[in-house]
Amino acid sequence: MSGYTNTNTNTNTNINSINHNINIINNTNNNSMFHNCDRYMELLIRVDSNDALLYTMYQNAVDKHNANMMNSATPDAGFDLFCPVDVECDPHIKNKIGFSISTASRMVCENGKTYFTGYQLCPRSSLSGTPLRLANSIGIIDSGYRGEIIGKFDCLYHNFTAKQYTKILQIVAPSMVPIYVRLVQDLGGTTERGAGGFGSTGV
Repeated sequence: MSGYTNTNTNTNTNINSINHNINIINNTNNNSMFHNCDRYMELLIRVDSNDALLYTMYQNAVDKHNANMMNSATPDAGFDLFCPVDVECDPHIKNKIGFSISTASRMVCENGKTYFTGYQLCPRSSLSGTPLRLANSIGIIDSGYRGEIIGKFDCLYHNFTAKQYTKILQIVAPSMVPIYVRLVQDLGGTTERGAGGFGSTGV
């Protein structure tokens, strides 16, 4: 599976940022990762878009989220996702919004055990101020899914535009354990599920 390739002049900056994030993990005393928990979910995100601003927004969000996760006694439960483009939503259909990212996630335990895990895709509370409702209430992302993260939405009452770069969904780990996020170019390896999306495992 090919990784994210940024074709703009910020490529070196972005790669350096990724290496910086990896070094944080490698150089951090393990105890600091477990200062308020006995496990956390490591979330790998690959941005599948050449939009430099979208990438930078994720980069900044990751830095802020991880600082909160590692230093706060009350870390955030979710990691927010950005709508990558303007999407016109129609009240008469199920509206699909693709987030131009793919992910892999694993649980990391204080005793050294790690294992792949699924997670929940949940609406942010701010979504209640719009006509949009996540059609399946909460999305379940299987541990082996490596395709694009998407949501399908009911649009109540009237047409509505989901604006570019707004945050409408969030990733929440099992049992709401803390999440440590890494931006990567390659999610690593393949799985049986792969990129099979909605309904690919049957009805």
